[in-house]
Amino acid sequence: MHHHNLVLVLVILFAVGTADVATAQDTFRYRVDITNTEDDLFHVTLLPPALGPADSIYSFTAFAPGVHQVLDFGRFVTSFVALDAAGTEIPTSRRATNDWSISDPTRVAAIRYDMEDTFDANVEEHVVYPMSGTGIEPGYVAINTHGVFGYFLHHRSNPTSLELTKPGSWTVGTALSTDASGRYLADSYYHLADSPFLVGDLSTASRQIGDISVEVYVFSPDTAITADTVLAIADDVLHAAYDFVGYSPVERYAFLMYFADENARERNPSFMASGALEHSYSSTYALPAMPQMLHFLKDIVAHEFMHILTPLHLRSEIIAEWDYSKPTGEDQHLWLYEGVTEWTAHMMQLRGGMIDVNEFLERMSGKIRASERFNSDWSLSRLSAEWFTDDGRGKYGDIYQLGPLTAMCLDLRLLELSNGKRGLREVFVEMMQRYGKDRPFSNDRFFDEFVAATHPEIKTFIDDHILARRPLDFSRYMNLVGVDYQKVRPSPDSPPQFGLMLRGIEGGRLAVSGFLPEHEPFGLQEGDVILSVFEQELTVHSADSVMAIKNNKRAGDEYSVRVRRGEDELQLAGVLVPDYDHHVLEMNEDATPDQKRMRAIWSTNRNQ
Repeated sequence: MHHHNLVLVLVILFAVGTADVATAQDTFRYRVDITNTEDDLFHVTLLPPALGPADSIYSFTAFAPGVHQVLDFGRFVTSFVALDAAGTEIPTSRRATNDWSISDPTRVAAIRYDMEDTFDANVEEHVVYPMSGTGIEPGYVAINTHGVFGYFLHHRSNPTSLELTKPGSWTVGTALSTDASGRYLADSYYHLADSPFLVGDLSTASRQIGDISVEVYVFSPDTAITADTVLAIADDVLHAAYDFVGYSPVERYAFLMYFADENARERNPSFMASGALEHSYSSTYALPAMPQMLHFLKDIVAHEFMHILTPLHLRSEIIAEWDYSKPTGEDQHLWLYEGVTEWTAHMMQLRGGMIDVNEFLERMSGKIRASERFNSDWSLSRLSAEWFTDDGRGKYGDIYQLGPLTAMCLDLRLLELSNGKRGLREVFVEMMQRYGKDRPFSNDRFFDEFVAATHPEIKTFIDDHILARRPLDFSRYMNLVGVDYQKVRPSPDSPPQFGLMLRGIEGGRLAVSGFLPEHEPFGLQEGDVILSVFEQELTVHSADSVMAIKNNKRAGDEYSVRVRRGEDELQLAGVLVPDYDHHVLEMNEDATPDQKRMRAIWSTNRNQ
């Protein structure tokens, strides 16, 4: 990482800055220069309107909407100065990780600072996920704006503009619009921080989906991955989403995708993770440049795009008036923002004809199994309140399992109570139209308002399954649409199993990480390193040949296993066990006419 000390600006430059301030009125005018990618720094200038004595703290983001990790972007600031109209430096000091104190804010005409990007930052803790961070890379720059531009606490609602100085041939991808001079405009700091940029040698593609102008911007070192490729994959998802909602909640949406090859992943510690981050009018994607991984892109796009519904058009005042300095434990509605969104991502594929009922049921069965592995008694409400704690971070992933399962059952309960007239989709759309992006709901009263808009019985559902962690009765709810639920059953025509869970360790070996419920104990312990099975050496490379031997055996047959436990090697004999399917959802071929009627309503967009 290259560090450059700030070069103070000459007075003549700040004469221009003063004129800018005089015409900007209440607008905070940001400038960022990314022309010199070799120095690996964002060079930022802020020309604020007149500040008052209360504006003595300039802050960087610690937490951002949709990002469930500590960010602390102030860590990456390498230089910071405030200057008056004559170019004279005003004393400043760093008060905390993300806060700079300005001795006399009333004199400030400009603030200038340099920041490292987060992709290759060498930090010991809280590595910023690449889809949430910032990157200055050969060929492109990724700007999650919440990570580059700071704010004054009392001016987050002021209008903002951004001047972007870039290499001349580079393409800019963003959902923000420009004025006649090329400045990007945002209604407020909230809007700016919610509007990322991808700038570089990008491929582009666009399509009109209903009344939504969809734009795709892609950087990829692999020419097999282009914006046209991505749009072709996403096309049926976008049409299914439009049909599910029934109208266009936004006029424009941008997909910003950067794919990293092996060299980029080795160079940038943050690319140990990958994924996507939703914004109101766009989403960012940091993914490996592997064409075979594009198979998974459809479901990722489905989830992120459906965030145009919530939290953009349905959110509490806590989300709308985000406090970038702390996590939002007060908000109770993560079940809605992530759980219902994940449900819609799969449900709209079912109703759009992209998947059939059997595929949808298999996905939901997988989520039941995944949620069970969290072995958690945490309710969705508790996940919302405590996601940022040490315990909460380990359980947070359950929101993408238990959340959509709860939404699925809530949908069925609403259809049951209304005799098929109003499910969760219909209530969801009505609530979005009632509130919308400019009218947040009350965090404390929303559950009561949801009940008032539906049925009194829904209060019991909310109390049991959102505020508390009472197990969902899948048999009861799925029976409404002629679907059978079996918690466990012998797997037909499947080979026997060892009954073990294994994990890879150093040297290509496999160690015991747990046992399936059907495992018959024979002295094996968690942590034992498996050396051989059936007198065949077992490594990650030989596992297929060992499994082939197992697959020709029967349940009840014995097998030999040699393990290393500490310094000792042990020879043990185990018994193969039957394979079982867990949490099976299957259509009942003998469903009643009423169940078939409800299934047809449930699986289509009939109530638009």
